[in-house]
Amino acid sequence: MNLLTKKFLRNKFLEYYRTSELKIPNNLKSREWGFILFDELPNIVMRRHKGYGSKREIEDYIYGIVPAHAFYSAAYYKHPSASTMNEKHWLGADLIFDLDADHISGVAEKSYSEMLRIVKKETLKLIDFLIKDFGFSEEVINIVFSGSRGYHIHVQDPRVFKLKSSERREIVDYISGIGFDYDSVLKKKKMAVGNKYPIVIDKKSVDMPTFGNRVANGIIEFFCAIRFEMEYIDGLKKLREIKGVNNVSKAEKILKSLYNFKTQEELRDRIFNEGLDQSTAMFSVRRFIAEQVSLKSVRGKTDEPVTTDIKRLIRMPTSLHGGSSMRVTPLSM
Repeated sequence: MNLLTKKFLRNKFLEYYRTSELKIPNNLKSREWGFILFDELPNIVMRRHKGYGSKREIEDYIYGIVPAHAFYSAAYYKHPSASTMNEKHWLGADLIFDLDADHISGVAEKSYSEMLRIVKKETLKLIDFLIKDFGFSEEVINIVFSGSRGYHIHVQDPRVFKLKSSERREIVDYISGIGFDYDSVLKKKKMAVGNKYPIVIDKKSVDMPTFGNRVANGIIEFFCAIRFEMEYIDGLKKLREIKGVNNVSKAEKILKSLYNFKTQEELRDRIFNEGLDQSTAMFSVRRFIAEQVSLKSVRGKTDEPVTTDIKRLIRMPTSLHGGSSMRVTPLSM
């Protein structure tokens, strides 16, 4: 980026900042601020350890330096402008989630709009976890378009402020399904011959707002989609994506068993009670199906280091992203 380009962008950014209402975070006096300036680009030099006492003070500073990127801390400090982290005296932090296209496989070759559509879908899934499984209200969840390739979620609930990194990592692990026992949703029901088990879902797994609930419902939706929403050949292809269903013959056995059911209600009832299939084709892949359904449609995605870093700087909503020149935009639920 040459000097003329930097000057042009700086002037345009200044024009934006002087004519726009900036969204200043709550607890302003307890936040650390950081900035990356145009003058130093393409080198990324973070000027941090800044603190401000009022909205007017931070606005005047931004007008003066016209940053390419503006950040503030997810954390609250007693002395946010202190030059070392120990001197700042950490008081707590918002719970932050970062969903970016870089963390989702298979989106690199997509168009920008399609890429954001995929990231948005994952963002909505994560919000669903936060509300239904963790009990956060919509009022404490703030969603922000990052200005580039994804979204940020800020949870500002007093119950999370004091959580340490390890405790925040447990939240990420839960959402990601790490350590989940898939056998907990697959009820053991012996088949007529041998110590074999068909797919039978424990009804309790469906009735509870838990990760197990999501896996159980995901399994049901998986089979219902194959039976009632797909053509036969597409259903066969979908089944063969499952680890363990490694030949057409096994996939056809499972698929033919699904075609015995005329309605979704009938299929759901069978999964809850007798089991989906009494053939060896099904019991050999029951766990693989549960894991694959979880991987494809249940597990949430987020950038774990961002969530677990209790001293993280996050982009300021309503600032401009110096890479894309797009607005870091707060969104409604």
